[in-house]
Amino acid sequence: MQVLRKLLRIGTVFVLALAAALPAAGATAQDAELAPIPGMYVGSWSHHGAGVLISRSDAFPQAGNAIVQWRTYTWCQDTLTNKQNPPPCDMIVNNEITDGGIASILLLHPQGQDDATLSGVVEATSDPGGFGDQGADVEFTMLPGNMLQLTANGQSTMFCGPNTDLSQYPPSPCGA
Repeated sequence: MQVLRKLLRIGTVFVLALAAALPAAGATAQDAELAPIPGMYVGSWSHHGAGVLISRSDAFPQAGNAIVQWRTYTWCQDTLTNKQNPPPCDMIVNNEITDGGIASILLLHPQGQDDATLSGVVEATSDPGGFGDQGADVEFTMLPGNMLQLTANGQSTMFCGPNTDLSQYPPSPCGA
């Protein structure tokens, strides 16, 4: 039953995202025309303390998904006091830091929208302070040199991918 409720919530967010992307007032979700998610977005992107994995379905390339993970910089267990902090929090598992922030973002590319921009809607998150509450808008912009910029909660962050041309940017645009 919990899985069904979650799917219904995600489905509602999908419909809301489609409605927001509709080209004209009075249009319905059935009227929305989507273009495939441009391939230049698909893959892994990184910023110091954060990462984005963007995928799209071969069966339905018009919609994609982004999983964003980030450090909260709050340990689940304080090493000095042994105090347990509530989630979202970071922890160490097998000598590696596990990020406490995670969000699933539905991606849409409305027909006629420039390929340099994708529209996103937060489907679920462990930390609303990161990319907003469920239903919040997120904009994905491909900058020159294959640099990805995410804008959410009034803040923009640049992410580097394997093909990012760093010569076009100041040193360490994606963090250390």
